[in-house]
Amino acid sequence: MENGISDVDDFLSWTQATVGYLQKNLIPYPFDTTSKTVNGLTFTVHDDGTVTVNGTATATTYFYLHTNEAKNTPFSLKKGEYILSGSPVGSGAGKYGLEVGRDSGGTFTSIGYDYGDGLSFQMASDTAGIEVRIFVAQGQNITNQMFYPMIRHSYIKDASYDSYIANVSERLNKIEAQLKQIFG
Repeated sequence: MENGISDVDDFLSWTQATVGYLQKNLIPYPFDTTSKTVNGLTFTVHDDGTVTVNGTATATTYFYLHTNEAKNTPFSLKKGEYILSGSPVGSGAGKYGLEVGRDSGGTFTSIGYDYGDGLSFQMASDTAGIEVRIFVAQGQNITNQMFYPMIRHSYIKDASYDSYIANVSERLNKIEAQLKQIFG
């Protein structure tokens, strides 16, 4: 019976994410930062939200997907359990990977890192100012490493990458705003 309930929970989670009630990848796209070269590294952002990194880091480098300072796309997480994933094979402490944290008054506070196995983390309350970044340590030589940045609810077991899709509520709000522009 326990496996049956687990199977039903997995199916409901998959169904909610698939129909848009809850999206699978919670990291909004487009990102605050576009493709750029910094400290010897070229970060190429693709249309699906993946990022390719090439080069040798002349200094420890952070490439922010979302930063509270840009305020282009407010990013927050509700109280709950999540998983950060998407670092490529070869990631590790002192090398490169993904990091999630929050901005509190201009100070970045790390929540944790994904080195390729995923990071489970919990938000004790609704939290604004969520920041996601790729980090590369000084001296690391990277060739065509593809990052698949994704934060998903912990009950979604499928770890395969999905690009960001706005949920139903966000889509309805966008349509409503467009209609107000047209009809006043």
